[in-house]
Amino acid sequence: MTAALIELRSVAKNYGAAAKAVHNFSLTVEPGNLVTLLGPSGCGKTTILRLIAGLEDLSEGEILIDGQAITHIPTHKRQLGMVAQDYALFPHMTVEQNLAFGIKSSQLARRRQAPLSSLQIKERIGQLLSLVGLDGYERRRPAQLSGGQKQRVALARALVTEPRVLLLDEPFAALDKQLREQLQIEVRRIQAQVGITTVFVTHDQNEALAMSDRVAVLNLGKLEQYASPQQIYDEPATRFVAEFVGRNNFFSGRITERSADACRVTLSEGTEFWLQCKSPVLVGNQVQFSVRPERVRISRVAAPVDAKLNSLVGVVSHTVYLGDRIDVLVDTKVGVMSANIPRDQPGQCNWTHGESVCVEFSPGAGTLLPDVQSM
Repeated sequence: MTAALIELRSVAKNYGAAAKAVHNFSLTVEPGNLVTLLGPSGCGKTTILRLIAGLEDLSEGEILIDGQAITHIPTHKRQLGMVAQDYALFPHMTVEQNLAFGIKSSQLARRRQAPLSSLQIKERIGQLLSLVGLDGYERRRPAQLSGGQKQRVALARALVTEPRVLLLDEPFAALDKQLREQLQIEVRRIQAQVGITTVFVTHDQNEALAMSDRVAVLNLGKLEQYASPQQIYDEPATRFVAEFVGRNNFFSGRITERSADACRVTLSEGTEFWLQCKSPVLVGNQVQFSVRPERVRISRVAAPVDAKLNSLVGVVSHTVYLGDRIDVLVDTKVGVMSANIPRDQPGQCNWTHGESVCVEFSPGAGTLLPDVQSM
């Protein structure tokens, strides 16, 4: 398979004057990459996938694959493979017949000077079933397969036609958590092994972070941020991204001191925090910043007040047991702070309601949010 370059240029999709599903959306998917469209229900991610597939008509902009505009090319000629939530397998056909149907009805056979022979089709099906770990399942029908096996067959059928691009529309939505996580690893392995350019749609942030080369976070039909999973999580570009991907503690204040790589933020009631600061904020700017709960620590002894450690005194209001971690909520004078503590940390898991504690985080734990900074 040849990995393709996908370009979306100022794409928009309108359903009438008042219903705009996608607004001025631009994105480039590099050859061989797996890019995830991530966002809540109704944010436009599935609409974008359907625009790429040709199942929806563009209102504005253009979509190109390897530099060729595909806006007016019908779906069956775009050389795409697609896997949907419902698998879309023919129940009366065996696994082998489902895959053979995909080959015979696709552009693969039409691109060749002569149709594939029965032996060539059988060999191709065998290769794909081996790739997805379903050797020996050729004679089974969909009713004889588990949900995970059906999903593997659907993936094999999408790949059997040698598409230029693979589109995955929330393919794990109907599966339980353990199977989802197993298939995330398997699909990522298969995608990387085949080397096919892939666009993946999900509302599950953990799924997006685990599988992607890059993640596009959408909100109300607009692109909030497009970056690597690590950048999305550690350096959210907007308040929305910080809220949607993972959990955060949020603070608002004013820059009252600035050095080359750090700044002091003073909150409205006078509390001061020091943060690492690479962005071009100035003294006097109003800012918001976030701190991930896993980067917050709790102690029973107040920490010294200096620029190396931010600390607040508070009272434990709630704890939640999560197996390998403990969520601790602490009431402080600047609001409730959440700390997510690994259970293997000595002395960090035995917190009781009403206990006085010190909440701590380093300057490097805070992230300034660019979209909510102002003079």
